[in-house]
Amino acid sequence: MKSKQIVLFASGSGSNVENIVNYFSENSSIGIKAVLTNKRDAQVLDRCDRLNINALYFNKHAFLKSDCVLTILKSLNPDLIVLAGFLWRILRKYY
Repeated sequence: MKSKQIVLFASGSGSNVENIVNYFSENSSIGIKAVLTNKRDAQVLDRCDRLNINALYFNKHAFLKSDCVLTILKSLNPDLIVLAGFLWRILRKYY
């Protein structure tokens, strides 16, 4: 059975991310695909480095004005997206 892949959005210290990673660490059917953050200096980036998890930074323009973040999400093809301390409002775009 293919494992379910999660992408996390975070913007702070990353304690929620670390707790989620630790919770699923013994479950081979769940994987953390990547963490996306809107803050270049967020401590979550350091935690991801320590936990050996891919992390990507994006700015407000990439999130609101372009399809950059959406393109990244499509390429990651997650089964679930979790907001782990991410506070920006997420709106669905209709085309």
